[in-house]
Amino acid sequence: MTAAKNSVGDAEIHTRNRRVRNALLALIFFGFAVRFASMFWGVGLFSFDHGYYHPDEPKVVNYVRDFPESFWTASDFRYALATQHALLVLYLPLKWVAELPAVREALPGNADKLWAFLVCRFGVVLMGTATVWFVFAAVRQLTGRAGPALIGAFVMSLFPYAVLNSGLAATDAPLAFMIAVVFYVYVLLADRIPEVHKGWYGLGILAGIAIGVKYTAAFVGPALCILIVWRYRSAGSSWATIAPNLARLGSATGIAFLIVMPHAAFRYPFVKASLQFEMGRIESRAWTIGNYLDCYWTAFGWPGTVLLLGAILLLAWKRPKGTAALALFTVFFIMVTARGLLDRYVITITPLAAIAIGCAAAIPLEANPIARIVRRVGGYALLTACALLLVACLYGRYAFDTRSQVTRFVQENYPPETTVYYAVLGTDKGKQRWRWAHFAPGEYPEVPLGKKPDLIIATTPRHELIQQDLEDDGRRFIYWRSQYRLEPPTKRWDELYKSLATGTNEYRIVKRVPCTILPIEFPGYPLAVYERQEH
Repeated sequence: MTAAKNSVGDAEIHTRNRRVRNALLALIFFGFAVRFASMFWGVGLFSFDHGYYHPDEPKVVNYVRDFPESFWTASDFRYALATQHALLVLYLPLKWVAELPAVREALPGNADKLWAFLVCRFGVVLMGTATVWFVFAAVRQLTGRAGPALIGAFVMSLFPYAVLNSGLAATDAPLAFMIAVVFYVYVLLADRIPEVHKGWYGLGILAGIAIGVKYTAAFVGPALCILIVWRYRSAGSSWATIAPNLARLGSATGIAFLIVMPHAAFRYPFVKASLQFEMGRIESRAWTIGNYLDCYWTAFGWPGTVLLLGAILLLAWKRPKGTAALALFTVFFIMVTARGLLDRYVITITPLAAIAIGCAAAIPLEANPIARIVRRVGGYALLTACALLLVACLYGRYAFDTRSQVTRFVQENYPPETTVYYAVLGTDKGKQRWRWAHFAPGEYPEVPLGKKPDLIIATTPRHELIQQDLEDDGRRFIYWRSQYRLEPPTKRWDELYKSLATGTNEYRIVKRVPCTILPIEFPGYPLAVYERQEH
C-alpha cells in the first residue's frame, strides 16, 4: 500500500513538474516573441548613412562591425564594451560567411551595415529572453514555489520599456540580464553561508562583467558587500572569516572588468575623457522629484507601476526572505543614477521589480478571504492591463514613430520629385546626419535651404514657444546642440526657426506630428512639415 501511495505521489510530482516546465517554456517563447517583434523598428531604411532610428545604437553596432580594427582605435567609451564583445560571438561567424565572394555578390551594397545592425539587435533579444528564466529561477529559489515564479517570469515580459528596448542594439537590456544573473547567483550562495567561500569568486566575475556592460552597475558592489557582511554576521561568523570573502569578491570583480573592458587600462585617457563627458552631461541636468518619479511611471507603465507598488507594500508588511536583498540592490541603483536618471535607465532594475512582484504573489493571505479575493482580482486585472499596454506599445513603435508618420504623409500628398530641406538640430558639419523622413533613392531629393525647397521638415521642440526660447538666450537650443555635438549657434539657423514659428516667411505649416503619449522610448522628435507657398 505504501509503495502504491509513493508511486501515485511520484506521478503527481512528475505531472506537476511537467506542467511547470511547459508553462515556463511558453513564457520564454512569449518573451522571445514580443522582443523579436520590436527588433525590426527602423529596418527598411534605404541607407544607414544618415543615421539610425535610435541614437545610441551606432556606439554598439559600429564597434562590432569594424572589429578588430575598432578594438585598437575606439575612442568613445561612454558605453563600456562587454556587450559589444559578447555580440561578436554572433556576428563574426556570420561576417565571415557574408564576405565569401558568392555571397557578397548577391547582397546589396549596404548589406554589411544592415547585417551588423540586425545581428546586434538579435543578440540583445536573446539576452532579454534569457532574463525571463533568471527571474523565474530567482523567485523560485526565494519562495520555494513555482506558481509565483511563473508570475514573475510573465511580468518580466510585460514592462513595455524593457521589452521594446530588448529589440535594440543598446546596453540597457544586457545590463538588466546581468543584474538578474548576479542577483540569482547571490541568492544561491546566500543559502550556503557560512560554508560558501570560493563561490564569491564566481559572483565577483559576474559583477565585473555587469560593470563592463554599463558603468552604473557599480551599484552592485556596495549592495553585495553589505548583504554578504549581514548574512555572515547573522550566521555568527567573525570578521576574520568575512574579510577574505570580501577580498575574493572584490578582486574577481576588478579582474573580470579589465578582461571584458581592457581599454580601461591601455586606453585610459580616452575612457577618462568619456566618463568626464558623461558626468558633465549629468551635472547639466536639473531634475525635480516629479521628473524622477515620472521616469519610473513611464518605464513600468501605469499598470506595471501600480502592480509593483502593491508588491512593495505586501513585501514591507510580511517581509519574506529576500526582501532586504531586493531593497538594497534597488536603493544603490537609485543612489548611483539619482542625478542623471532617464526613462531607459530604469530598465536595468526591471528584473528586480519582476522578482519583487513574484515574491509578493507567494505571500499567503488565506486567513483573510476578502484580502485574498481583492489581491487575486486586482492582480489579474493589472496583468491584463499590462498585456494590453504592451500590445499597444508594440504597435505604436512602428505606427506612431514621428519619422514614419511624416514619411507616409509626404508620400501620400506630394509627387516624388518634390524637393525637401531638413531643418535638423545640426547640419553638414555634424558627425551624423539626421533626416526626419526616409525616402527611396532619387525620390524627394534634398536641397539646400537657399534653393527654396518645396517642403521643410523641421523638429519642433516646444514649437509654439520657439521665439520665446530664442529670446531667452536660446538656452534650450544651445543645450541640445552641445549634447549632440552639433554646429555652433548661427544667425541663419535661429532666424529660420523664428520665421517658421511666427509665419513671417513664405512657408506655411501643413502637418504637425507630435510624439505619442504611449510609454515608448525614443518615438522620434515632434515634427512639422512646411510647404512653400506660391505668390
